[in-house]
Amino acid sequence: MLRSVGHVLDKTDAVSSSRLASNAKKWWISIKASKPEPTIFWEFTEKERNLVLKESEIRAGQSATVVIVGVRDRGLAAGQKSEPILLTEARPEVAYSYQK
Repeated sequence: MLRSVGHVLDKTDAVSSSRLASNAKKWWISIKASKPEPTIFWEFTEKERNLVLKESEIRAGQSATVVIVGVRDRGLAAGQKSEPILLTEARPEVAYSYQK
C-alpha cells in the first residue's frame, strides 16, 4: 500500500503541484541511488507492492496458534489450508508468527 501511495503522489497529485512533483522526484532518485538500502523498502515495500498490484498475490500475514481442548490449529492467511493437530499430553502455549 505504501508503495502504491508513491505512485499516486507521482502520477496524480504531482500534476497539481510542481513543488510536490519536484520533491517526489528527488525522493525517488535518492531511494533508487541508495539501493539495496533501506532494506525495508526494497525487500518488503517494493516486493509486496509488485505482488499485490502486478500479480494479485498477498504474502504478508500474521498467524496465531490457539489451543482448544484436545485440538490445536493455526490461523492462516486467505487461501492457506491447515490440518488440525491432535494434542497428546502437553498443551502448547499460544504462539504468534509473522511471515513476509
